[in-house]
Amino acid sequence: MLLQDSEKKKYIESVILFILSVYILVNPLPHTTTIQGICLYGSLLLFVGVNGVKEMKFSKGNTPLFAPTILFFVWVVFGLFFAVDKQNSIHDIYSHFFKYIILCILFVNIFNTRKKIEILTLAIIFSVVSFVLYSFFKFYIVNGFDISTKFFGNSQGMTYNLLSIPVIFSAFLILCIGINVNKTYLKLLLFLLIIPLVLASVLTQARSAFLALAISSFLFMFFYKKRLIPVVIVLCIGILLTFPPLKNRFKQDVSTNLRVNHALLVMEVLRDYPLTGIGFGMETFGYSLDLDFYKNKFENTYNVKYGQDVVLIDPHNMYTDILVRTGIPGFGLYLFFVFTLFRMLWNIGRSKDTFLRVFSFGVASSLVAYFIIGFFEPVFSHVHEFYFMLMVSLAAILWKQHNCDGINLSRVQ
Repeated sequence: MLLQDSEKKKYIESVILFILSVYILVNPLPHTTTIQGICLYGSLLLFVGVNGVKEMKFSKGNTPLFAPTILFFVWVVFGLFFAVDKQNSIHDIYSHFFKYIILCILFVNIFNTRKKIEILTLAIIFSVVSFVLYSFFKFYIVNGFDISTKFFGNSQGMTYNLLSIPVIFSAFLILCIGINVNKTYLKLLLFLLIIPLVLASVLTQARSAFLALAISSFLFMFFYKKRLIPVVIVLCIGILLTFPPLKNRFKQDVSTNLRVNHALLVMEVLRDYPLTGIGFGMETFGYSLDLDFYKNKFENTYNVKYGQDVVLIDPHNMYTDILVRTGIPGFGLYLFFVFTLFRMLWNIGRSKDTFLRVFSFGVASSLVAYFIIGFFEPVFSHVHEFYFMLMVSLAAILWKQHNCDGINLSRVQ
């Protein structure tokens, strides 16, 4: 007997859910590009095949993220006409932007119930915790590195200065699941999983990671339970006092002259491309511009020696990166997107539903950590763009759950 259309659709959506879960599981691992491609295009073809193109939208009804996303995308495409390297920009508009819009739409439409939110969350947690435990074993046991050595997972995005993005995100998801679980032994088991994640973040010895962990944890407790804030403060101080390598890192000049110098050099480039930027291509800055020219221009303008002989080929800061690639209007549109995203989560956080409220705190805190790390590090790599996309997807899914009866959108617009 043939399956009814509704049963067939439900079955295919279960297959898509499985495929997207595989994508989550392999994302931290190196050399999985082929698997990720199969997961992306396979799930997209199945989704369009069963639903049609008309269903390819945020949560079957525009979220407040729709307008800022479209505006930023249109501006980025418009910038192609003025891009320094058009081919690189075309490639990266698809590879580092449009692809993640598609993935976000798929996640929002497939993981669209509370049960599926839990499945999505557990897949992320399992993937990151497994990766961290395996990396601990390989780094400290197999390779025999001392505990004072900066910890990192692999060379494809999981470097010591960026590992904390998925790690902190997963830690907050564990908190969200644990708070919503009723059974004590499950709470204990989940909270124990946070320990290797916090250790991984601390052992990277990245000041940006510690700041992100401390500030985002403070914010989570401020909105969830203020009386636990002293516990967070004591733990942070305890980590600094008991782990000398990290403490010594903060004894150094936090401003780091090279970072400041490079940011000012990037601003010299922006002066020449203030409106549309150099183009969305991520390699344009390092390979299509005369960086020695801008190095000399910077040194003449500020009468300061650049921090090293060779100019960094990346803006090394997500904010100056977006500025120089999309111009001042593009940066404004990006800030509009970020503002809308946090405004959505603020609205959800006022819900009387504990599940939605706690998850909104967790996603918002993860985003704060991401934006803090992004101030110090080049976060625009596929591994971390994927986790940012997951944060945005969860925000949109939570919005859908919060507004399932059609709440007045003007409160967040």
